[in-house]
Amino acid sequence: MDEQEFYYDVSYQRTKEGPVGAMRRSKLEDVAEWLKNDKAGLHFVIILRMPGSPEGLPDREV
Repeated sequence: MDEQEFYYDVSYQRTKEGPVGAMRRSKLEDVAEWLKNDKAGLHFVIILRMPGSPEGLPDREV
C-alpha cells in the first residue's frame, strides 16, 4: 500500500473579533508545540489533515 503524503492545516482566531490566521505543518507534534508555546491566546483552533505537502504555503495572520 502506498503512503500518501499529507500535512496539517491549522486555522485559528485569537479573539472573537480577530485576528485570524493559518499555518501548515508536516508533523502533528509541531502543531502541538506551537499550541503549547503560544502566549497570545486563542479563541478557537481547527486542525485538518490534508493531502499533499505544505511546501510553498505561507503562514499568515491577518
